[in-house]
Amino acid sequence: MDDKSDSLSISSTLSPSTPSTITDTWTTASVAPTTALSTVNTASSATNSTLRPMQTAFEQPASCTGHFSTTSYLYYNTTNFDYTHVTLAISDTRHPQFATCQPPGWDTVVPRQRFVFSPGVCPQAWTAYDLSATTTRYETTVSSAYCCSSGFTLSYDYPYQTHSTSAIYTSDDDGAFYTLYPGPVSGYHGPGCYRRIPVTPETTTTAAAAAATPSVSLEMHLPYSVQWKADDTQHMSPTPPPVPCTYSLYAWTPGAQMLGTNDATYGAGGSLYVAATDGAGFGTYVATTSNAPVNTDCPLVEGIGKGVNHGYASTMYFVMIGIPLIAVAFISCCTFLCVRGHRRNKRDKRQLEERAAQEKREVEQAIAQSLTEAKPPAQNETAAVAGAAEGVAGPSGTK
Repeated sequence: MDDKSDSLSISSTLSPSTPSTITDTWTTASVAPTTALSTVNTASSATNSTLRPMQTAFEQPASCTGHFSTTSYLYYNTTNFDYTHVTLAISDTRHPQFATCQPPGWDTVVPRQRFVFSPGVCPQAWTAYDLSATTTRYETTVSSAYCCSSGFTLSYDYPYQTHSTSAIYTSDDDGAFYTLYPGPVSGYHGPGCYRRIPVTPETTTTAAAAAATPSVSLEMHLPYSVQWKADDTQHMSPTPPPVPCTYSLYAWTPGAQMLGTNDATYGAGGSLYVAATDGAGFGTYVATTSNAPVNTDCPLVEGIGKGVNHGYASTMYFVMIGIPLIAVAFISCCTFLCVRGHRRNKRDKRQLEERAAQEKREVEQAIAQSLTEAKPPAQNETAAVAGAAEGVAGPSGTK
């Protein structure tokens, strides 16, 4: 399954098939045709992408029963090398009552989000499948589940697109895979809600159909997708159970026994098969309560759905936040060291200049002092000579 594809879309070109060679023995059920790409009048009018809340269980009107578009085809059993008639009844989005069978406000958002509710609970008497919990990038734990109508079972096995543009494949209760010719739900990549009903084939007109095994009849509708956070549960009715993070709860119906992953096995391709009773048809399960502890260390994801682990998220946080902080710190340190070194160089240069000037002054002072000390003896000698000359001449007027 492609987790990134629009799991709530189906080809709008589906139409009721031509009269089939198979006698269909349908039973009606309260089915919500959940097809995002519908042909109702309001299909393309909304542009709002905000998810609608559905905090109380929506109850469909009693008239919302048996609204299907039927197609039939053959599939080839690659194990037993034989063909089987298949009649597939898909919820009819073109039915006049389609819009009135949906929760209020369902058509006020863009088509791809019309059957995703947050916070949301499954409609009344429906079953929640694949309950799981993940953690968003904002460290908020979000639980999610798919909702199927009463009597229907969630399955990832069919329809499913194969290499052929017109073929899908399915599996029976024993896990054998079949290729469908042609695929009536071309382009759909997501889980579906199914119910299997036995039918009796009539006289066939082709050699391949003449050798067909007993026919299979399926009813299918696409599931609602609901999401909620722990703080939302106090306002939700019915209150959903705690959802573990280490594994998914298989199924939960209010007032019924919880089904954990121990009640189911996984096929080679990762598809979920439910343990069935002896020879029971598709959709019969062994109810076993799972008592595994609830783990709050949920896988971290960028949004809702399959996620990645905390290690990847931690790496992304480091790349997006840690590395820039380290770079800023490194640049700041380099700038600080450069400025500090420049200031130190200026200070050292100034000190050298001051020291040189001081030494120059000291030298000049020393020279001046030496000159000063050498000058007095010369003056004394001059005075002595002058005194001697004056003594020879004698006092004025004497000889």
